[in-house]
Amino acid sequence: MRTSITSIARMTLGLAFVVLAAACDSGGTSAGTDDLRVSGVVTDDTASKSGSVAAKSGGSAGEVEDAAVTGSEVDDNGTVRPTGDETRTNERGEYLLESSASTDFMIVTATRGDFASRVLVDTRVQGTVRAASMTDETSAEADVFVESRRQGEATVTAADVAAYVTSEVATELRSGTETAARVAVAIGSAERARRTYASENGSVDDEKTRREEEEAYREYQASMSGHASASAASAARARLESRVAASLSVGGTHVRVRAEADETARAALVAFTANLEARVRFALRRQAELNAAASASAAVEAALRAESQARADAAAAAGARLRAAIRVGEGDAALAQAWAEFRSDIRGIVAAQLGIPTTTVSAAVTALATVDAALEIALQGSTTVDAIVDAKAEYYSQAESRLKTALGATAQADLGASILAVVEAR
Repeated sequence: MRTSITSIARMTLGLAFVVLAAACDSGGTSAGTDDLRVSGVVTDDTASKSGSVAAKSGGSAGEVEDAAVTGSEVDDNGTVRPTGDETRTNERGEYLLESSASTDFMIVTATRGDFASRVLVDTRVQGTVRAASMTDETSAEADVFVESRRQGEATVTAADVAAYVTSEVATELRSGTETAARVAVAIGSAERARRTYASENGSVDDEKTRREEEEAYREYQASMSGHASASAASAARARLESRVAASLSVGGTHVRVRAEADETARAALVAFTANLEARVRFALRRQAELNAAASASAAVEAALRAESQARADAAAAAGARLRAAIRVGEGDAALAQAWAEFRSDIRGIVAAQLGIPTTTVSAAVTALATVDAALEIALQGSTTVDAIVDAKAEYYSQAESRLKTALGATAQADLGASILAVVEAR
């Protein structure tokens, strides 16, 4: 396992890697065989995907040479079956695996001595598939995805898993302080809440939403392949998160319903992760908060754009500040403070739009106290995703009605109530 491959073998593998990667980039199929080909890089990187798997002449310490690389099929039930195919990495950790796999997803595994790593690969690509470079995170993603399928979580896509599984989550899975099965349950609860709320409260093409997320993952795995720089990896992750957050809108869901659905997903994740390891729980919550923040900001912008481009831009800026604060915030108090500042910003924008004092808007929000209390009680008593979906739907209905009454019976008041109902739901 640890013996060096010969110089000739290295040269041959390196040349084949270049030729087949070029075939992939051109979108063409590989000549001479119908077998699947997967290209990738094996690293012993334990850092974030947005860290570094940087290209260096002659390779780097993080690239694993002469590792055995094998493939396995993953079916819809989460059953993993080895294909029997094998290759080895060259001096830069690069491999080309020719496989007989016929499922939509496969797991490529690399081993050398006591080292092991793996990556989930969406194989629905013409030509050679460019897999994400292997890291601790890709190993964790593969494990969580398989567990999601074993649990029958049909709403969870590879893109959802990649967005939620961060370096913090991967570290705890690697150390054994948390399990992939429990992480899969948490993500599954959030995604079921999101999709259920959307389908019950607005027009949604669930299949189109799924296709958007699947395409987002294929783009992501290609962007994360090879020797990606830290900046390229960070940009790829940002694009993935953005497309996942907006996937309901791509599927036809109204932007306001999307915001309500993502907030409902956040509430479900918080409700069903109380027993998770603290660092994993917070990392998962952070991603749910980012999704909710992106969707809430988009909903406010959309509501204001027809009325005032300047105020829509101000709302977009407030949303950007919220997401930035969530990314760097440590602990629940930091997240709560970030949302409090966002709500304050939006209240000011609504007050300007309605031509009323900010104190009047704040008073209207105060009128939500009983509705907020009822929601809190309902959420604490919820033991199923459906119960959380129902509680959130009731909240939005009651909150908008109370706000309309408090702000007055005008078209602008209705606009203000609609916006505030979205951003005040915590």
